[in-house]
Amino acid sequence: MASDNPYEPPRTEALSPMAPDRSQPYGTFASSLVVGIVVQVVLLLLTVLNLDFGRSYRVCSIAVIGYWCVVAVIFLRRRAEPTRIDLLFLRWGVPHQALRNV
Repeated sequence: MASDNPYEPPRTEALSPMAPDRSQPYGTFASSLVVGIVVQVVLLLLTVLNLDFGRSYRVCSIAVIGYWCVVAVIFLRRRAEPTRIDLLFLRWGVPHQALRNV
């Protein structure tokens, strides 16, 4: 039965098994990588449409190549348990590199 106190947090056994996992705030390796790929595709499409004789596309493609080199290192070294920084880089690494090079 529920507690009489409406301000008391629910017990752990009362939580739904489908509740989101809050232990990793940046998600998992796969979800961060999917977001990173979507961001890369959008940035590459936007830079292709830019009318600057391909300069921004070259910078963005170099950032994407660097991103995938770092992803390979992260995957080889910490495949089982990536750190928060690894997951953050997997998700937002390309915009950071591309904006730094412009």
